[in-house]
Amino acid sequence: ELAEAQQKLAEAQQRTEQRLEELAEAQQRTEQRLEELTEAQKKTEKGLQELSKEVKTLTEEHKKTREQLGGLAHTFGYYLENEAHKYLPKILQERYSFTLEGDLRRTFIEISSNVYEEIDIFGFARKDNERYVILGECKTQLKKRDIDRFLERVERIKRFFTEKPFVIFVTHQVTVSVIKYVDSLGFPVFYSYEFR
Repeated sequence: ELAEAQQKLAEAQQRTEQRLEELAEAQQRTEQRLEELTEAQKKTEKGLQELSKEVKTLTEEHKKTREQLGGLAHTFGYYLENEAHKYLPKILQERYSFTLEGDLRRTFIEISSNVYEEIDIFGFARKDNERYVILGECKTQLKKRDIDRFLERVERIKRFFTEKPFVIFVTHQVTVSVIKYVDSLGFPVFYSYEFR
């Protein structure tokens, strides 16, 4: 009976040792896997740092591109205004029988102390013994909000003139809905292709 108990104990001991070996191997595999995960985490962090640098670089380049495009838009806007100043006198004469008094120009009108309203197209004209002040807005792409804002500006400045205001819009391109809107208000729109 003692021998049998010792035999069982030896078998149990052997099973325990085998289990311990299996656990040790499993722990070794777990540690190896943790090392692999740690290595992968380091690679991921390095990749994220590189990605972050790339995103920062792209953001800076995008900002520069937007600034350059903004500069081009301003340049084209001023070019369109200059063309309008040059060609509108003849068009206004032919279509509306206006005789301009001097050149059309861009100006700022002081509406209160150190508060100015910019007018892209400004000048004076005569028609049928009546004097008019020409007030125009020039946009490369005329939008409804541009029209509304300009008309609000006209309301703020017209009190400074005894002349009847003649409001005009100049654009390079415009949508059909905006044309319908400005037509419903009764104001003329002149297009860049007319300036030849």
